[in-house]
Amino acid sequence: TKCGAIGGACDDVQMGNLSTLLNKIQPSVYYERTTTKNRNSENPTFVEKVSRIQVKRSVENIVEQSVILREMIEKEQIGLIGAIYNVETGLVEFLEETFMLGEIRHFYLDVGAKLLRQEA
Repeated sequence: TKCGAIGGACDDVQMGNLSTLLNKIQPSVYYERTTTKNRNSENPTFVEKVSRIQVKRSVENIVEQSVILREMIEKEQIGLIGAIYNVETGLVEFLEETFMLGEIRHFYLDVGAKLLRQEA
């Protein structure tokens, strides 16, 4: 929570070398479709939703980019779960819906293509 990079992506900030990181987060802002007003870092509900989407995308990217980890998850040798760290409380919230063990799940790989088709 209160991640500066997520806030920057919500505000579509361009910050020199950090722009590369912000551009990787930007799709999570786009995928959050339930908030129609105040889609910026001043809206904590919007930022929270974008953060959750980004965690899911990150988990998905890990298994897509690492054949070794993907195979270990499929063989139930390891599990993978996304989490959000709350800087105010120091607590970590594990996102159960991201838990993978034995089966690879996809959250957003196909979403971008579907959204683009809907807008066309």
